[in-house]
Amino acid sequence: MRLGGRLAGTALAALWAVGCSSSNGAPGPAGTGGQGGAGGSAGAFGGGLAGGGSPAGTGGTTNGAPPANGGSSAAGNLPGSAGTGGRAAGAGGSGPAPGGNTGGSSGTSTGGAPGSVCAGAALTTCAGTMMGAWCVDTFFAGNPAPPSFTGVWSDGPTDVWAVAADNGGAVLHWDGCAWTQSPLPSAAGLEDVWGASSTDVWAVGFAGTALHWDGSAWSAAATGTTSPLGAVSGTSGSDVWAVGVGVSLHWDGTGWSIVPGFPASTMFDRFDGDVWAVAPNDVWAALGLPDGLAHFDGTSWTTTATPFPGFGFFGIWTDGTTGWAVGEGQQILQLGGGTWTQVQPPSGSAQGSLNVMSAGGDVWIAGQAVVEGQGGGAFQPAPDVPPGVYQGLWLTSSQIWIAGSSNDLGNVVLHRAR
Repeated sequence: MRLGGRLAGTALAALWAVGCSSSNGAPGPAGTGGQGGAGGSAGAFGGGLAGGGSPAGTGGTTNGAPPANGGSSAAGNLPGSAGTGGRAAGAGGSGPAPGGNTGGSSGTSTGGAPGSVCAGAALTTCAGTMMGAWCVDTFFAGNPAPPSFTGVWSDGPTDVWAVAADNGGAVLHWDGCAWTQSPLPSAAGLEDVWGASSTDVWAVGFAGTALHWDGSAWSAAATGTTSPLGAVSGTSGSDVWAVGVGVSLHWDGTGWSIVPGFPASTMFDRFDGDVWAVAPNDVWAALGLPDGLAHFDGTSWTTTATPFPGFGFFGIWTDGTTGWAVGEGQQILQLGGGTWTQVQPPSGSAQGSLNVMSAGGDVWIAGQAVVEGQGGGAFQPAPDVPPGVYQGLWLTSSQIWIAGSSNDLGNVVLHRAR
């Protein structure tokens, strides 16, 4: 969807050292933990957020016990463990002893397993600033014409993608420790992102652009259209939908094809609606402005009238049984028993609500406000969210991710534990 610094190197120190051992001497104890690596240099991306270094273990220094028969050679054969959160093995302890005539063989053991600066803590790691329960990461600082965040998707705490449109666009990835900008095959204003897995992710945008991530790099895929694409969703790697201005596309695992009959937008040259796929024969779309929803039943698209014509819908989600659609003036529809019912009428013509998603009985809505409805209860504003407009929204079993523009902080991505 939708309407519309520090990215930098992490310094990774590496120090691998192996000692020598006496044929009879006892090995020295494990080395002590190392010191942290140096901080990364500031990134060029929008003036960016500079990343900190990852600690690396250093070697041990404790002597081994002298050999019982007076062997002449040096040393224990166990190198030290990696420092806490370190990424390198430590050197072995030394074990000199008085005279003898049997030389020691080379040590063979390696140091402790490399650690990670945020191993085991990705669920709560924050590279930005905490605001209440939310971690707020800011981007494109100092860029006079920055891209604008439009979509976010997560496969878990260590695999999150955020995409941006305008001014060449951008794709950023969170690995549980830090954000990095991913190179693109060409400049592309991207409107939405969705993935079937960590090695099968799609991003769509301007001029019929569809980019695919295979776990190593982004590449462009031919779509057969130059119409702007605004939303993408799927059920598997061989069932993916992208919709845009008067066009819908389907990916079958080998190529994109145009599926005729998608209702045309009559107001803008940029698609401001949404799509959500439940099954190959159950796909819903919010049509943006001027109004309406559409459904694909496996054969054709049909439109669904909404109670307040002229008030657009920008976000949609459903699991096939229940569903939610949100839009202009913060209007809300709920799907139940195959029928959409008005839960909240529009209260004006402002953008209002731009995205919606549900998981585990909780419903989250993002837009000019971020609200939550728990267990079917009334919707309430989410506390501590910086005022702004948020178009990207994704829920996992453990986290909530929101992307957009803060009034005071500029382009931001927010996340918190559920």
